[in-house]
Amino acid sequence: MPPASSPCQLRFACWNSGSETEDEETKGSDEVEG
Repeated sequence: MPPASSPCQLRFACWNSGSETEDEETKGSDEVEG
């Protein structure tokens, strides 16, 4: 799991705890939105 140095990574960490697959999908969407 990446270090929680960025707010985005912090959110990913929370999602990753619940579902790794969901975390990957959200990453792509969130990155595009900015």
